[in-house]
Amino acid sequence: KLETEIGIDIHWGGSFEWHALKENQKILTQEIEIQQGYGVPIHMISGDQAHELEPNVKFDKEANMAFSESDGAVDSNEVVNKFLKKTINLGGQVLYPVTYENAIVKDRKIVAVRTSIGEIEADRVVFACGLDTDELLNIDVLKKSEPEIILRTQPMKKVIDRVIVMPSFHIHQENDGTVIIGATNTMEEAAVGALPGAPISHLERLASMPESFPDEALEKQHSERILAIAQQFVPELKTVELEEVVIGWRPLPHDERPVVGHVKNIPGTYLATMHSGVTLAPIIGELVAMELLDGTETNLLADFRPDRFI
Repeated sequence: KLETEIGIDIHWGGSFEWHALKENQKILTQEIEIQQGYGVPIHMISGDQAHELEPNVKFDKEANMAFSESDGAVDSNEVVNKFLKKTINLGGQVLYPVTYENAIVKDRKIVAVRTSIGEIEADRVVFACGLDTDELLNIDVLKKSEPEIILRTQPMKKVIDRVIVMPSFHIHQENDGTVIIGATNTMEEAAVGALPGAPISHLERLASMPESFPDEALEKQHSERILAIAQQFVPELKTVELEEVVIGWRPLPHDERPVVGHVKNIPGTYLATMHSGVTLAPIIGELVAMELLDGTETNLLADFRPDRFI
């Protein structure tokens, strides 16, 4: 629906996912069975079957992986920009850069928000602030965030048609040929800087949650390590040139499930925060809009309300 409404460039091709740790693989299998119960076109395939679908990728022949046929990928920055443009075209206002300072509450109701450009009258405020959620609302719904390194290459010929989630990294190729590689560390589920023996200086740098590396040497060290791992599975990446290397920080609720709904101790406040923000944005946006505009509460969000933490 959104693909046609706002002209989002989605690359549909499906996805592969598997894990090195047996416990994680067991959980993945259970999740597949649940999705199959809802009619989702997803099933387990072998490494050889995956190679037939992705001939440029070297899969472990012994691996069993999930193949989700209906998954797609987007350029999240492009999607956000198109949403903003559509908002303005529909008469909405986008204020940027603006810093939120606090909410002005009278008689236990929000009447305005105080910002770096002054007060803005409002009787309802939606907080979709990711990592800053706890600090802005003085609540505790998120656990410590872990960083992920994201590599963005210069456009190259088509080598991958699907989103591929491997034990130590994930990779997909956009329609313009750009390859996106995201990695934590070579140890499955280990965050950047969390491996044993990480120097104190490195951990101190991460404490400030930087979005880039402090110098080119450190950036090169990390990017080359990740690219080398990716090249083992996709040899054609050996000639690729990197365009951008960034550090991304993921908002992670304590139970790793979305937190969506009214914050009851602050009337007029609505919260929407989760890890899989881009993936869930279409359905969450539709449900949140329905709840706010119609004054209703949908059972689809019943298990994700903020009051399980607040």
